[in-house]
Amino acid sequence: MMSASDDIKSAIRESEGAITLNKVITPESARGKGLGTKFMKGLIGRADQSGKRIELTPSADFGGNKNRLVKFYKGLGFVENKGKNKDYEISESMYRLPE
Repeated sequence: MMSASDDIKSAIRESEGAITLNKVITPESARGKGLGTKFMKGLIGRADQSGKRIELTPSADFGGNKNRLVKFYKGLGFVENKGKNKDYEISESMYRLPE
């Protein structure tokens, strides 16, 4: 059972066409239990329903591993904002278009 201290902390900014995930932190004690995946699937569902793109930049600032985070987000349908996927209107390093 999860305690209140296992709650995910997030900072999200929403605009007309996009949801920017500025921060999402899963406490160390709760990592590997699917909470981050559940949180992201909820956010993706909200974005898809409203027709909004999700933008984010994976970071190791809060104890995560950047390479693992990139892989995690790619598994959820995000692409890196570079090469043929480069969108010059986005400053974040990854994004996911609504389905």
